[in-house]
Amino acid sequence: MKKSAILIASLALTACGESGPDFDVGVRGDAAAIKQELAQIAGGTSGIGGVAPIALSSEGDSLVFTVPAKDGFDPGRIKMDFSQREELTTVAVTVDMPMVPMGENMVLSEEKVEFELRKALKVWGKKYGDFGAAASRDTLDANMAAVAIAAQGADTGSLFYTGGTSDWAAGSTSDWDDASYDDGGGWGEGSGTDDYYADDGGWGAGS
Repeated sequence: MKKSAILIASLALTACGESGPDFDVGVRGDAAAIKQELAQIAGGTSGIGGVAPIALSSEGDSLVFTVPAKDGFDPGRIKMDFSQREELTTVAVTVDMPMVPMGENMVLSEEKVEFELRKALKVWGKKYGDFGAAASRDTLDANMAAVAIAAQGADTGSLFYTGGTSDWAAGSTSDWDDASYDDGGGWGEGSGTDDYYADDGGWGAGS
């Protein structure tokens, strides 16, 4: 619960429309195998009562995660495209999130969803490159759960753990220690790390 709660506390600003890949992450390994592994993060909300599940579908060779949203809002959409060159697979991600209210003058931030998802994919990608299918997806599962909870405007006080694969009941944030693994963007100035640790709106800011 700890990991997902911290993530929910870091998701608001203003939304942007889907227009193409928002970021990409390189992962060492076969594209088909990586796609199969990432398809499983649609189950990030499993075991959390009170949250509608994320739906998984395909568009050609792409994975599409449809995130149910609060009544009156279009669902969110996260699309992953996969391309392989030699031993490196590029996962290109496009995020489209509804401007769901998150407190006074705050809305769900597409930009910060992208930031947190990119960070989680980098953590997982490094581990997948080292351990293959044995790499834990806990960080990604927690991230997807947090996005679903935020998009649905769910009352975190009324959620309950029913079992399953989600880490909502007990999960540390230790995996985030590896989040600086990347192409140099890391935790530098303007990288958004301050937003990640903030407790004053987190995934949101002024609407």
